[in-house]
Amino acid sequence: MQVSIVKGYEGGLSVGQRQKWTFYGAGPTSAAAADTILLPPGIYIDAVDVCMDTTGTYIAVPYPSTVGSTRATWSFLYYTANGMTLYTGNLSTKNFQFSAWGGEF
Repeated sequence: MQVSIVKGYEGGLSVGQRQKWTFYGAGPTSAAAADTILLPPGIYIDAVDVCMDTTGTYIAVPYPSTVGSTRATWSFLYYTANGMTLYTGNLSTKNFQFSAWGGEF
């Protein structure tokens, strides 16, 4: 998922040594595989919140490529909100907004 930062979060909201951003983007044309979150350059993520599309039909569940590192790559798997069934179809017309914690390193 190619993401953009929601206006007002361009520099992140600082809490201690970490920042909170809010991103948005459209789902993939095929959710058959993991959908990697493509962040703006220089931003590294420690945690990503679960989110739902604007229609309330699909849930994006994030997971990291590794743990204990600020250099993890994060991806989404998509589920239907009605029944939590893994969804592998086209989500390119569905928009998601989520928050993430991390830093600029």
